[in-house]
Amino acid sequence: MASALQNLIKETKNDRKTLTTIFGAGGIGKTTACAINGSVWIQTEQGEGVLKLQAFDLIKKYEQVGECIDALLENDHDYKLLVIDSLEHLEPLMWTYVCEQNKWKHIDETGYGKGYVEALNEWRTLIGKLNKLRDNKEMHVCMIAHAAPRKVDQPDGTTFQVMDLKLHSKSSQFIAESCDCVFYAKPEIRTTTKDKGFGRKETIGTNTGDRIMHTVGTPHFVAKNRFGLPEELPLSITSYFKEWQKAKEQKNQPKKKEA
Repeated sequence: MASALQNLIKETKNDRKTLTTIFGAGGIGKTTACAINGSVWIQTEQGEGVLKLQAFDLIKKYEQVGECIDALLENDHDYKLLVIDSLEHLEPLMWTYVCEQNKWKHIDETGYGKGYVEALNEWRTLIGKLNKLRDNKEMHVCMIAHAAPRKVDQPDGTTFQVMDLKLHSKSSQFIAESCDCVFYAKPEIRTTTKDKGFGRKETIGTNTGDRIMHTVGTPHFVAKNRFGLPEELPLSITSYFKEWQKAKEQKNQPKKKEA
């Protein structure tokens, strides 16, 4: 019985490539951060500015996204990173597709949020395809989104705002749950406290000119990571991959035997 159980249980691997979302204000540098050698792009908007990217034709219909991923799955290539830019421009295309499949005029037609539930099934299908890309082609995947404030209602009746992905709440929650990491990109602000006398103090925030990614969430913004990364990283996919590799190597080190 014990040997049969041992045949069913195997040690998990931690060498799977990453699935990440980076979100933040427009113009913060999300696209630039991901524009590295070996990247290929699925664009639902042309936000590259003067950057030269290896990209599929601009996406105009949701079905084209799956076709691009299939092309990467079915053909030999040297790409190491797929970037989808951006999710908030992808979502309306997905809604149009869902409406066409169900013969609805608009996503809210049926009421009770049914349209968004159907869209959630498409998000599941998309993430499934991206996971195949990670497993079969050993590619990292990074999705880019803008940020928007979302109101959070507390059980005690109080409310506050949190910066979240600029998507429908169901979509945002599913993407955050599905990804290994969700990073919030913003300018780096350093604060100093100035004594104004008579027990009064003033806190002053200064923009350092650098841009960073928060890897751990707070009540003010959504963020997460599954790798034990530093709470702040430079806004750079290369810096992120270096820290990911370091974390992976540390977890692979044999544990020291207790004396």
